[in-house]
Amino acid sequence: MNDTPPKTNESAKFNDNMRPEYDMSGGVRGKYADRFPQDGVMVTLAPM
Repeated sequence: MNDTPPKTNESAKFNDNMRPEYDMSGGVRGKYADRFPQDGVMVTLAPM
């Protein structure tokens, strides 16, 4: 018996089920980037 899962087509793999109120397609990238201070320090914490 072959234990590999059945192949799916690309449209089924990327099923779009996002709610309309969460649609960010009209957003502007970096709109508030200038508000972040240039001399500010950003620290990325590793997950536990």
